[in-house]
Amino acid sequence: MGRLSSLSLHERGQIKVLSTSGYTVKRSADVLKRSRRTIKNFLRLQGEYGTKNSNEQSKKLNEREKSEILWATSDSTIRE
Repeated sequence: MGRLSSLSLHERGQIKVLSTSGYTVKRSADVLKRSRRTIKNFLRLQGEYGTKNSNEQSKKLNEREKSEILWATSDSTIRE
């Protein structure tokens, strides 16, 4: 089964209202025509829902090391 788009702001608001009104996850999913898993994930991760995880590779050099390399190479080219 394919992935649907992420929840709209309107749907997110509806989930919050339904949840505080005492609706179960299953009943909320039926009302919104979304999966129970989607509803549970939103309720569990409200602040982080819809943000992508950073899958970037960690940097090999930190900013200080980069500046030291730049300083060393720029200094050596001036002397030559």
